[in-house]
Formats: sequence, structure tokens, C-alpha cells
Amino acid sequence: MALGQKEQSQARSLFESRALHAALLLLLLLFGAYLFVWHTSRTILLDAAVYREAALRLLNAESIYDHVYEVEVEGGKLFKLYYFHTPLWATLFIPLALQSVEQARLLWCCILFASLLGSVAAVDVLAARSSLSSYQRSLRLLVLTFLLFCFEPVYWGFREGQVDALILLLIAWWMVCSISRRSILAGVILAFAAWIKMSPVLLIIVPMLRKQWGQLLGFIIGSLLSVALVSLSPLGLAAFSDFSSHFAALAAGSLEGHYEYNFAADISLLKPFGLHEVPALKWIVRSMIFFGALLVLRCKPPPGSGNDYQPYGAAICMMLLLAPVLWFHHLAWLFIPVVALACQAPVDKESRVRFAVVLIGSLFLASQTNLLHMHALSYGGVLPHLTRLLPSLLIAGVLLLSFRLRQSQGFAP
Repeated sequence: MALGQKEQSQARSLFESRALHAALLLLLLLFGAYLFVWHTSRTILLDAAVYREAALRLLNAESIYDHVYEVEVEGGKLFKLYYFHTPLWATLFIPLALQSVEQARLLWCCILFASLLGSVAAVDVLAARSSLSSYQRSLRLLVLTFLLFCFEPVYWGFREGQVDALILLLIAWWMVCSISRRSILAGVILAFAAWIKMSPVLLIIVPMLRKQWGQLLGFIIGSLLSVALVSLSPLGLAAFSDFSSHFAALAAGSLEGHYEYNFAADISLLKPFGLHEVPALKWIVRSMIFFGALLVLRCKPPPGSGNDYQPYGAAICMMLLLAPVLWFHHLAWLFIPVVALACQAPVDKESRVRFAVVLIGSLFLASQTNLLHMHALSYGGVLPHLTRLLPSLLIAGVLLLSFRLRQSQGFAP
């Protein structure tokens, strides 16, 4: 009888904890809806304004790259911006561009928030596949959702109307589909991410190293679908001619690479020495980053881990470190490598606590890098060189932590 009462008490306690987690998750979703949709849709959304004008220019069969986009902000100040994405994104944005400015802002914020929720769903799938108890998965999902909503780069991307949340969604589900062996679908998803924002094309290295030819086939299919969609626009395939003529400048980041808030790893490392404009040195730095990331990508998963998430997180870290332009809001994608690490549960309690402190501390510090750099610029001197390095150091730290968890297992053939 006592044993039965104990089992009933444990079941009731588990139910109550799950109910509490569900209630807290609902509160988080309501908070997210207010912050990311209701509040943000009432701001200027600089990049969304550029997307909208680029889509309208595409509708009029005009060049979307040979144009300086002027966006007026509060106080009448004009920001001069460029369109840095592929023709596919301008094509996909056409339905929103046909709406009024206010309606387009609201719909765009709703799409971005839905993308965040989709990313949370991907986190839930990843947690369910890891070697954790149901209570641990529920608690981890709640914590990761909270961290995602409070992650400053995510909010910064929303505030500027950036497409980062959608890319986060695509990368997260690319990771889920890859692990689930749905290779063709994973390749299609990755292709769309790469055809919207060019940097995710670097993630193709994961299926290449693992000889996942189905994913490469899916990438080709997704690329052909992207070309087909652009060909339906009024500018047609001529949009790719417009894009290719500006591709070198876009890929090198030469149009925006000189800005003080560009945290690109090669520029951050070389600028203190005045060598950031030497192409050969920049390629040396990128090569070192690339081959360093390969060490993690080729590691075998720890025995009994129940998952093999770290290579995907390492590839995303590599993508961020190799980018010619790294804005603060791009750090939102660092959340996926953190998920990859969080789903690798350490064995003992002391290690789990230390592990959680390191991960949460990294996200908190990443959230403060832009503010720290802003203050450093006001002081001048050597401080801006140090604060510019912080994002790259954090990304490299996550990459090294992935390697530390796997290095004892050797390398895959």
C-alpha cells in the first residue's frame, strides 16, 4: 500500500511539474507575441523597408542592386542602404510588398514570429531525440525557449526587420531532417536558406563530408526550384544577370565591410594591426578557421550519446566565422550550436551545472557584445579592437567546446 501511494505521489508530482512547464511556456509565447509582433511592428524595420522596395523594383523589371535605398527614420534622418540578398528573396517578398506599409510590417513580424515558433518546435524534436528523460526534455525546452526569446540578437534582428529568424527556422529544420535521415528534404531546405541568404551555402560541407548524396541531390532540386520561382518575376532570369554582376562585391562584403559594427572574424583579427584590407591575409585567416572547423566536423559522436548534433553546430559556427560581414543580429544563428551542445547531456550533476552555466553565460555575453562595442567606440583607443573580437571569440569558444566533448573519440574515416 505504501509503495502504491509513493508511485501515485511521484506520478502526481510529475504531472504537476509538466503542467507548470506548459503554463510557463504559454506565458512565454504570449510575451513573445507582444514583444516580437505587437511592439516591433510599430517600429521602422529598416531592412524590411529595403526588401519591400527591392520587391517593387523587381515587379517593375528594374535592377535591385544598382540602387541605393533610402529609408527615413524618426527625426527625418535618412539611412542609405543596399540590397544584399539574392533575387529569390525579393521575389518571395512581392506579396508583402503589394500591401500597405503598415500591413506589410505587421504581416512580416507575424511571419518572423512564426519562424521563431517553428525553431522552438525544431528544438523540441531535437530534445526528444536526445538521451534525456521526459522531465528533462520538458524543462530543457522551456529554458531554451526562454533563452531564445531573450537572446538580444534575435530581438535586434526583429527590430531591423531582418530575415534572420526565417534563416534560423530553415537551419534548425535542416538539422532535424539531416539527423532524421530525410536527406532530400534536408537538401531542399538548405538550398532555400542559401538562396535567401548566401552564407548558409557553407553548410553543404556537412553532407559532403558524410557522403550524403541524397542531401546534395535535394540541394540541387531546391536550387532549381529557386531559379524557377525567380524566372516567374517580371525581370525573369535577367535578375540573375543583375545578381552575378554584383556577386563579387556582395560575397566579399566590400559594400558594407568597412562599417564599425562589422564583427567579421578576419577583419576583427587583422584591423588592430592595420592589415584588414590585405586580401591574402584575410584568406589565410579564413583558411585557418575552415580547417579548424573540419577537426570537429570529422569527429565521431560520443558512445551512448543518442545523438550526433555537434557537427551541425560546428558547421554553423564555421559559417559565422567565415562570413565577410558579421552583424550583431547574425549571432541569432549561434543559438543552434548552443542547442546542439545542450542536447548533449553530461553524465554527473556537477558537470551538468557547470555546462549550463557556461552555455547561459555565453548567450548572455553574446547579447551584450553590441552594447559593449558601442561604449568602446565612444572611448576610442584600443578598446574597440578588443570589443570587436568578442563575437568571434564566443563563436570560437562554442566550436572548441564541441571539439572538447568529442576529441577523445578520434576521427571518422
